[in-house]
Amino acid sequence: MTEWLAEIERRSGGGDVPAQMRQDEPPWQPAILANVPPAALRDLRYVVVDDVDHTDGDVVIVSEPWPTVDMLGRVRHATADAVEQYVAVARWHALLKRRRIPAEVAERPPRIGDAFAMMLPRSGDVLKPKGPVVDVTADAREAARAAFYGAVALPMAPAHAEALRAPETATPLVVDAPEEWL
Repeated sequence: MTEWLAEIERRSGGGDVPAQMRQDEPPWQPAILANVPPAALRDLRYVVVDDVDHTDGDVVIVSEPWPTVDMLGRVRHATADAVEQYVAVARWHALLKRRRIPAEVAERPPRIGDAFAMMLPRSGDVLKPKGPVVDVTADAREAARAAFYGAVALPMAPAHAEALRAPETATPLVVDAPEEWL
């Protein structure tokens, strides 16, 4: 048995790797939210632009509970609790211009796949978040890429992986936990 398979067996207690989400899984912590405490992350909503309909002028927004990370490091989404909302593109874009972090991308129009960390009111209205709207798109796409390659690629030996590791060249943007989230 290869080392990676033995490790999966050890972590999962033998047998198949669990597919169900567990309550004790820690919240996903994207790099941009490295300074946000886990308790605050659990209260956030993961908000994604699912579709942009330029004909009707609407954007389809899906919000769901903040994702968790399973014992193998995979980001897990509670899609059963997802809520879909149709919002006028102009209103969504206006919100992002005012509240989006990082500010450098605040003017960028909505794109399918854009992902955000938002603290929403009880009503769940995505146009009335508490505090900033933090763009986690880059981290979400990286997690999706890792999940894809984890599913389709063969694992490589740790020494070989380390030899191929790209050097860290840029310091990622990290935001502090907004007061409204704590």
